[in-house]
Formats: sequence, C-alpha cells, structure tokens
Amino acid sequence: MLLLQVQKLLRKIFASMKSNLTFTSTRGAVKVDNTTSGLTITMKEDGAIKPKDNGTYYVGATITYPDHSTEDIEIPVTKADANGPSATMDGMLLTDNEATTATFVVFKGAKIQSYFQCKR
Repeated sequence: MLLLQVQKLLRKIFASMKSNLTFTSTRGAVKVDNTTSGLTITMKEDGAIKPKDNGTYYVGATITYPDHSTEDIEIPVTKADANGPSATMDGMLLTDNEATTATFVVFKGAKIQSYFQCKR
C-alpha cells in the first residue's frame, strides 16, 4: 500500500512567515503583537499543512506569551502547488486508495524489473 506523505512547511519557511503575521491580543492590561519581547510562535505537527472545509489551507501554531500562557492558532497558507506529485509503476498510477492502486509483490531474492517514475 502506498501512503502519500502530508505536505509540510520547512522550518525556515515557517520562520519567515512569523515575521509577517499581524495580530494583536490583549493579555490583561498588556497588548502584544508579533514583535513583543518574550513571545514565541512554534509550528504544530511538524508544519503539516491542513485543509479546511471551505477549501483553504492552514498550518497550526502555538503562541507562547511572555507570561508563559499559550494559545493555539491557525495560520492561513496559500497552497502554491495545486497539483501534488504522482507516481507510476510500469505506467500504472499509484494512489493512496488501496482498492484502486497498482499492487505488486516482491519475493525474497527476486530482482525488481519494474520501472518507477515520480512527477511533480
């Protein structure tokens, strides 16, 4: 069975996104934004990009405020790659649907004569 990997943000891309976030929050009598000293924003689930019901995408993050309280947020992501990668084996499309994907069995000691191709 072929499982397609979840798309994820690289840490350096997430780091560049943090400086572009615009938000304010009132924490008691103190207003904070993305430049507040002691504020950290960390991505959740290793940067997995997730779809929303309305067709948009987001990456989860946790804000840790200077008082050590936390808040989970969703950062909108514009999906740049509308078409995910595809893979074929001997011209047959491999999918994540076990009922319809090409299947093959390799026995111990056998030579694999198949041709795999991956496209972006």
